[in-house]
Amino acid sequence: MENNRKQSAFAPPPESDEVHFYDYLLVVLRRKRAVFAVFGTVFLGVALYTVTARPIYEANATLNVRDGKGNVTLLSELTGNSGTSIAAEIEILKSRTIAREVVEYLHLNRRMDKVSKGLAVKVDELAVEPELIDNGFTVEVTGEKRYRVKSADGEVLGEGREGELFVAHGVTLLLRELRGQSGDSFRLALVSSLRAAEALRGGIRVNEVGNRTGIIRISYSSHDPEVARDIVNALSQTYLLQTVVFKTEEARKTLEFIEGQLDSVRTALEGAEQNVESYKVDSGVVELGADATRIIAKISDIEKERTLLQLRRRQIDSAIAGMQREARAGDYYVPVAVMEDPAVAALMNQLLGLEAKKRELLTEFTDSYPLVEGIALQIVQVRRELTQTLQLSQSELQRQDKSLTALLNGYDTELRRLPQAERELARLSRLSKVNADIYTILLTKREEARIARAATISNVFVIDEAIRPEQPIKPNRQKNLLLGFVVGLMLGVGVAFFLDYLDDTIRDSDTASRLLGWPVLAVIPYIAPRSTASREGKAPLAAQGEETRRTLISHLEPKSAPAEAFRALRTSLHFARVGREKQVLLVTSALPGEGKSTISANIAATIAQTGVKVLLVGCDLRKPTLHLMFDHPRTPGLSEVLIGDAKLAEALHPTRIAHLDCIVAGTTPPNPAELLNSQQMAQVMSEVRGRYDVIILDAPPLLAVTDASVLTAYGDALLVVIAAGYVPIKAARRMRELLLQGEVTVSGLVLNDRSAKGFEYYGYGGDGYGYGDSYSELADNAALPRRLWRRLQRLRGPNRY
Repeated sequence: MENNRKQSAFAPPPESDEVHFYDYLLVVLRRKRAVFAVFGTVFLGVALYTVTARPIYEANATLNVRDGKGNVTLLSELTGNSGTSIAAEIEILKSRTIAREVVEYLHLNRRMDKVSKGLAVKVDELAVEPELIDNGFTVEVTGEKRYRVKSADGEVLGEGREGELFVAHGVTLLLRELRGQSGDSFRLALVSSLRAAEALRGGIRVNEVGNRTGIIRISYSSHDPEVARDIVNALSQTYLLQTVVFKTEEARKTLEFIEGQLDSVRTALEGAEQNVESYKVDSGVVELGADATRIIAKISDIEKERTLLQLRRRQIDSAIAGMQREARAGDYYVPVAVMEDPAVAALMNQLLGLEAKKRELLTEFTDSYPLVEGIALQIVQVRRELTQTLQLSQSELQRQDKSLTALLNGYDTELRRLPQAERELARLSRLSKVNADIYTILLTKREEARIARAATISNVFVIDEAIRPEQPIKPNRQKNLLLGFVVGLMLGVGVAFFLDYLDDTIRDSDTASRLLGWPVLAVIPYIAPRSTASREGKAPLAAQGEETRRTLISHLEPKSAPAEAFRALRTSLHFARVGREKQVLLVTSALPGEGKSTISANIAATIAQTGVKVLLVGCDLRKPTLHLMFDHPRTPGLSEVLIGDAKLAEALHPTRIAHLDCIVAGTTPPNPAELLNSQQMAQVMSEVRGRYDVIILDAPPLLAVTDASVLTAYGDALLVVIAAGYVPIKAARRMRELLLQGEVTVSGLVLNDRSAKGFEYYGYGGDGYGYGDSYSELADNAALPRRLWRRLQRLRGPNRY
């Protein structure tokens, strides 16, 4: 019980929260295969994409949009047009109308594919009936400069010749060039211009360079550099023509309106003048007094203001109607004539921005996507606010019109106070004066409109036309490879730490000692299946049997790193012994497969090399392996001795190692635990204690069966084998609880690298650990990572083990 109390007092020390860079490096090195796998997959994937991806070229053009007042200054008072905003110009550039013009100009709605190799063809004209839109047909070469047209179903539509117009079954085709072998073919289709325009709009990028510079950049990307250039230039030219057409049309409509008004005003003026002259003759009143003349002048000015107000109200009515009409059609409308109103301009710019954002989102999402629905609701709200703003402006104009009408009524009251004869002349003179002033204004505006229509120029100027791009913008090889390298490395390291986080096993001696509370006496490096000695033919014992016998490395390769580790373990066990009372050493582990039999055999061989008589007893009756290591027959063994089928002397097998005898496990009995706990086992242990200096019991795993717990009664000391990266922490804690319940003293732990995953991490490097020439040869042949690792260990300080 005293030993038990001592073990209980050896409690695990508190865990340290301090983490060093060394610990992070350990994780990466321990999971280096995962790091390399992830890194290689990502980097090779990026590299493969970069090499195989079709290059994308981008063409650019820059335009200068100037204030639109320049060539229609004289009309600004009449039309209310003071120029459009840059946001409006950008939306016009990206409009369906402009895109459709470009599609038709460059024939982007033509689709030619499945062209036979070596076939050269140029289509000069292509038209189909509306019902044949999007339905392709095949053109097959039948001879020199001759071809046959087939429908999608294979029906022959007719035959044609290069340079001659082909018209049949709703298809009109003119091939300017046709060079190929008989049987060559290609597929040709004419898609909807509207659909082609929408596809084109998705690739057009228009933005203002800087802030309020008036400089617009147009960009388009394509796999064909010439197509990218042609589309950008066509967009620029079409936009220029549209601005000229728009301004010309605006001047034409203004001129028509003025000329229409001139006829009616001229007729009214002529009638008013005749009435004035007739009244003067009939009444004898030749001229008006000063008061009447003043009143008529005031009335004339007010009538002119009312005329301009009415025109302005008509423009606002037209803008409201246009917005409502386009909203129902699902398009946007720019009320150019009322854009000088700051409130209207601000709302219009906001609306155009929302329309652009919605169009951009629709290239990736559907109308039901939440973000698209949110933008659509904002568009409805802004349109409602814009309509309300225009209606408020209309109300303000109505209020002003009422004020002017009130002023007119006041002056009419003053006129009625004049004498009858003078009052009638004043009324007639007023009509004549007002019509004359309006007629003069209209004549002036008509001349201005004529000049504007004849001299209309665009307020947009091309700064730089698009040129053929020489270098693709995608893929960027250097950027992609660098990004693939960085992302692959980061993902690899991340996966390594994630796997390490999921790994709940004991991986190093610090964790084992801290968790279990016992010292780590040695760390055994990985024992390779084929050692240096066996490769060089220096190990007859290893060459005779199977791979299992090669694990007796302390005898086969005494200068190897594992052999040196076993000698260090022998020394640790020697200092742990006090006299002869710790004669029997029990070697066990928590789980099967941790290498306890290999450790037992090598400890026995190492101790025997000092001249001490050693007996190795195979107590793992369920899965014995010692007979394979020493090339002994499986029977007779310990189980035969315990059941009485053989005597102890018959089961004692001398080995090729001096001073080392072995009792193998024998045949697996049906009741191993009962045999090991029998009186016969006690007699065997009593007898061998008198014959040998050291007895090593190769016990079964503690957690797998109860056999090892039974054997603790015979052991003076216990050595626990822990396989690095194999034993879960919960299993190790359960093993500790079982051992603390027994009477045996736990000498310490042996950390075994059974999987070759961590031998660099336990302080050993290379295939040998010899001295003199052997050490020099090892140093020359050591891999660079291992030498680097040793340096890191020296920088960190003394070996943690």
